[in-house]
Amino acid sequence: MKCLVTFSGRNGDVIWSLPAVREIAKREGPADFAMMPQYASLVPLLQAQSYIGRAFAIKEWVCTGEQCGCQPWQSPDFEGRKQYEQVIDLTYRQHPRGRHLAQWIVRDAGVALPNPVTPWIETGGVYWIIPDARRTIAYGFNPLYHESKMEFLLGLQEKLSGFHFVDTTNLPWLSAAALIKSSLCFIGCRSSNYALAHGVGQKVIVFEPHPSRTGWTFAWPYGTEFDATTASPDESAALAAGMIHIWQEGQGKWDSYHQHPASVTTGSPLCGGR
Repeated sequence: MKCLVTFSGRNGDVIWSLPAVREIAKREGPADFAMMPQYASLVPLLQAQSYIGRAFAIKEWVCTGEQCGCQPWQSPDFEGRKQYEQVIDLTYRQHPRGRHLAQWIVRDAGVALPNPVTPWIETGGVYWIIPDARRTIAYGFNPLYHESKMEFLLGLQEKLSGFHFVDTTNLPWLSAAALIKSSLCFIGCRSSNYALAHGVGQKVIVFEPHPSRTGWTFAWPYGTEFDATTASPDESAALAAGMIHIWQEGQGKWDSYHQHPASVTTGSPLCGGR
């Protein structure tokens, strides 16, 4: 059966939809993937995934608002749509509550996350040659609460003067994923690059001053994540620096994603933990 899976946008939401796409592909075979044209920069990253056949943007899919993801959530008619025996629109119909966005999308798709949850982003043969990966830190922040984030970042760089910090936000998506995967860890807020970091199975340090991005919808409940957020960016930088030294010494390594209890459905906010 030829299957098309769609997600309207935005960038981070598309990345969080990929665990569901992977599970759909296990059932239907590699699926094609489509999105709104303003997110077409993701195509090379999506095309690198073994569970996606072809990735493309639907030029007729125009965003009319972003109340609950980019709307309309239904993909429109377009030339070539009739070749698909099944079209699955994954954009959420209402704001996810009580569970992470990816868990919500998986539930709506009628599939389940694997147990344990495993990294879902492949870098497709793209590699970064890093001379000293144990001293290279990938980071990425969105513009929200910019002043607090930069105060945190500058404080952290002062405390880790022997480390090399690389900003991933202006890199092509596939290159950013490869860099994050090759680094000691990733530091950032809960934005699209945070999704990339968890997607490749990297250790993550979070500094997220946005009060609406601290709950279940934004915080991925699997993998290795250290939340360094406090009311003081400098105190947060000290906490983050301490954890980075622990990771650099080979302690507290990423040791596979947590299993979720067999008695709990994947969509439950009780799944996993840190």
